[in-house]
Amino acid sequence: MKDLYTSCWTPKEDPVKFKIFWNERTCFDHNLRLFTTGPDDIEVIERWVMYLSDLFNASLNKLHLNSEYFGIEENKRIINAFGTEGSMTTFVLEHGDVKGEEDEELIQQTFDINSMKIELLESSFANNEFKIIMNKWKNGWNPNWSSMKIEFSETLDVEDFVNENLFENEV
Repeated sequence: MKDLYTSCWTPKEDPVKFKIFWNERTCFDHNLRLFTTGPDDIEVIERWVMYLSDLFNASLNKLHLNSEYFGIEENKRIINAFGTEGSMTTFVLEHGDVKGEEDEELIQQTFDINSMKIELLESSFANNEFKIIMNKWKNGWNPNWSSMKIEFSETLDVEDFVNENLFENEV
């Protein structure tokens, strides 16, 4: 617990509604917001996750990463540490601003995370990034995830993309 702090040790409980066939059900997400002041934030976070996993005999199943709090190298380390094990069901990258070559590398690395669901919230993705994703998929890419949600920074022109890039037998 060295270099790790929280304002409250009681986890926040958020109801999550979902439907199984026609029946609506509710489960609860338990979240604990932690702060670190250590010289290596990622190492502190990794140590804490391993401690909690051992303590509760459970694996990390959801990671919400707000990329504006870390630099590009720290974000890559977090993805490498937690995104390759395959136990995570949901990975959320918030404020994924694509500004340069390093950021684009972080986004391609995010697409390769072994998770059932990936969310890119408040991203700077535009039509060009959508075309890159669709062309990658069209060329045989088989992602490790089954669902992806992307909040784009502009209105997507899906109809034009389909008309320009897909042949009739591909639709």
